[in-house]
Amino acid sequence: MKNLLGVFNFLLLLAVYLPQTVNAQVNSQKDEKYWQDLMDLANRGDALIDIGDYNAAINVFTQVINKEPNLMWRAYLERGFAYLKIDAFDSAIADFTRIIQLRPADASNMHMADAFGYRGDAYLSKREYDQAIADLNEAIRLSPGYVNAIWNRGVAFYAKGEYSRAITDLELVLRLMPDHPQARQFLDRARQRAGR
Repeated sequence: MKNLLGVFNFLLLLAVYLPQTVNAQVNSQKDEKYWQDLMDLANRGDALIDIGDYNAAINVFTQVINKEPNLMWRAYLERGFAYLKIDAFDSAIADFTRIIQLRPADASNMHMADAFGYRGDAYLSKREYDQAIADLNEAIRLSPGYVNAIWNRGVAFYAKGEYSRAITDLELVLRLMPDHPQARQFLDRARQRAGR
């Protein structure tokens, strides 16, 4: 399974953005080898996510974060995703919240949408539907075609008994991704519950 950001994104972050930031922030304190070692560690975490070894990935990304807690926001995203995969929802929420608090300048709308979307997924898994919907709304605002966020919001509406709103989201999911594996089934159920 391909991980969220991939090795290339970490390489790009560390090779382009961090040296500039680091030179400005910690200039002589950390050398090129330090950043190369940190990049290698992050790449190891990516590889562990790729093979589904989420606990090991969490340990690796924790090491990365401990070294650079304010610069390594992508490590929070990857670790949060790994926490989601092992159903450690509170830990996942904490990591995604940290990214949202940092609001990194180099984070694209899609990265921020991922932070809100995955946090919404964690809240949904905890059956905290209102919080899930709020985060999923923000993810969709940042990335309007974000199918997983639309899907999860539809599921949250369904779980709350708001079948008309669920139907709207599930129909949109099927327009964007006609072969979505579960949307048709949930849409049929929502229509039945709504009396349509």
